[in-house]
Formats: sequence, C-alpha cells, structure tokens
Amino acid sequence: MTQQRKWFNPALWFVAILLINIIWANVAGQEAPYEVNTREQTEPYREIEVAALAGMSKAIPSRFDVSFFSEVVDDGAVGYTVYFENTTEVYTWSGQLSDDVPTWEAALNPGMYTVHTHSDNDIVVDQTLHLQPFDVYRIHGHLLMTILLIGLAYGEVLVRRVIKQVQNSRASKPAPAAPPLFKPVAEGMPDIVAPEEGDTPWREPIR
Repeated sequence: MTQQRKWFNPALWFVAILLINIIWANVAGQEAPYEVNTREQTEPYREIEVAALAGMSKAIPSRFDVSFFSEVVDDGAVGYTVYFENTTEVYTWSGQLSDDVPTWEAALNPGMYTVHTHSDNDIVVDQTLHLQPFDVYRIHGHLLMTILLIGLAYGEVLVRRVIKQVQNSRASKPAPAAPPLFKPVAEGMPDIVAPEEGDTPWREPIR
C-alpha cells in the first residue's frame, strides 16, 4: 500500500498539471469577435481600436473575415483597405463580387485602425475582426500554471510533514499525573487547642 501511494500522488499531480495546461490552451485560443460592417449596416469608413492587454504593447493575433453580397446585381467591383493610425496602410484587397475574399491574418499592434470599404452600388458587406488577446501570454500562462501547481504539490508535502512532527512531539510528551481523588487522613488524634486564660466555653444566660 505504501509503494502504491509513492507513485499515486506524483501521478495525480502530473494529471492535474496536464489538465490545467489543456484548459489554459483552450482559453488562450479563444477569439473575441468584433463586427465592423454588417449587411444591415455598411459604412465606407469604420474605426477599430485594438487595446493593449494588461498595459503591454504586444501585437495581438487576429484574422479578418470579409464577405460581399448583393441581391440586385450579379457582379461589381469590391475591395477594402486597412490603415493604422490613419496614416500607414497595413493591408488592401480588391476584386469582383464573384471572387472569394481571402481571410487576412496578422498580428495587430495596439492602436486605432481604420477600415475603408469600397464597392459598387447595391453591394453590402459582412466584416468581422477576430482577436486572440490571451494568445500573447500563451507560453507565460503555461509556465505560470505549471510553477503554481508544482509549488502547491511541494507545499502539501511540507504541510503534511509539519503536522506529523507536531503530532509526534505531542505523543512523546508524558501525560501529567492526575490529582488524587481523596486527601490522606492524618494518623492519631487531632491537636486540641487549649483555651486562653479567661476564656471559658460557659456563658451567662441572657437576661
């Protein structure tokens, strides 16, 4: 039984580390969608603010899905351009309504982005930006989770040892002797205290 417990606890902690890292990998891979344009509301200029996570200016992985539609015309010119801080062009695409619009994937630095969409009349567009803000800290999260769980494992062993030492020290101390239930009776006659001079047990009656 002792040999079984020696490998059972490490195996249990290994499974816990593996599980927590799988959970973190799923969290880091989650995307936060941001609708830029929809079929119901299409604007030629849209601004998108990519905020810095935890005050750090790391580039955030993202992908930009774009689809053009029309219920009136069969073809027409379409396209869009993305600017950073209204000055730097970071991506552009143009084509026809019948073309498949490629998905743009990039790591975006924190800041303000402007999407300029252009198309012929009676053509609308769906544009959604998907951000992965926690992916920036994917490796940091794995290291942090692993270190914390290893620390908890060693902390548990240390606490168990301290508790065992306290219990052993208490068990090694001799128990205090119980007080006697009855006081010993003195042998012989009790001492008789002689009355002082002028002191007599007889008293005159009260009149």
